Amino acid sequence: MDRDKLKAHLAADSKQKAIAQFCQYSPDQSACSSRVGQAYDFLTTSAFATLTIASKNKAASLPPMEPAAGLPSFYDVFQIYMFLTHDPSP
Repeated sequence: MDRDKLKAHLAADSKQKAIAQFCQYSPDQSACSSRVGQAYDFLTTSAFATLTIASKNKAASLPPMEPAAGLPSFYDVFQIYMFLTHDPSP
């Protein structure tokens, strides 16, 4: 159910919008784009990431704030999830 909920919010340009949102004011655009892109890909391709973020389950332990050991940070993945699933209506 969590994966279906997330997929309902994905569009062809979702990744580019997420990168633009989170890297707009970054002093290192390349590093930011890479970090956010990795977190986006992890969220949208890993069932464990979706379970961890959407269900608030700790099935996939991610580094808390900074990427480590080849995994994006929980913070980055969570921020992208919230960005994708936010309700823009007032």
